[in-house]
Amino acid sequence: MRNHLPLITLVFSFIFVSTSVLRLAESGEPAHINLRSTYKILTEPEVLAWQKSLSEEYKDNVTGNRIVNHNYRLDTINGNSVVIDNVTGLMWHQSGSKVGTTWQDAQKWIDSLNSEGYAGFTDWRLPTLEEAASLLQSEASDYGLYIDSLFDKKQKYIWTGDIYADPDRWYVDFDEGKVIWSSKWIYGFNRNLRINFARPVRTSK
Repeated sequence: MRNHLPLITLVFSFIFVSTSVLRLAESGEPAHINLRSTYKILTEPEVLAWQKSLSEEYKDNVTGNRIVNHNYRLDTINGNSVVIDNVTGLMWHQSGSKVGTTWQDAQKWIDSLNSEGYAGFTDWRLPTLEEAASLLQSEASDYGLYIDSLFDKKQKYIWTGDIYADPDRWYVDFDEGKVIWSSKWIYGFNRNLRINFARPVRTSK
């Protein structure tokens, strides 16, 4: 199996976000950010090109990566826990799958969530790489992951719906704060005993 991409580091997703949507609104609240919600093929050269095109105005002074000032809210709907982000307009499954899974089984698990109407909705899906990587933060949370502590700490690595090159799929590593690609037929980059999970998302507004 090919090695994971070593060049993408903390807070990868913010290379996708146009600078205009990151400006603060007049109220002082962060402006709404529109993230890509349709899947696509993302190659290493594309990723490197995006990285080089970062605007200096919105880079984190420490990491050199673009940051998003989220506005999260933990909620319970029909007995199901979700995290709502008013900046991106996304609703996240608060935890995600309780066991590691192949990419295909992650899709099947989300299909079952939709059949059950988790939190009253039937449009849950795997996130795009842009959406999943937007969860990365510049500093580790109190339990050591580069994601807000509102989210369940079990899911250190989550699948996305984006393709690197068939049969490889992109996923996000919250343990080290980066993005990686892996064969969809296995449970992630197993050389380091990483096991990928599913954390579904839906567009709430």
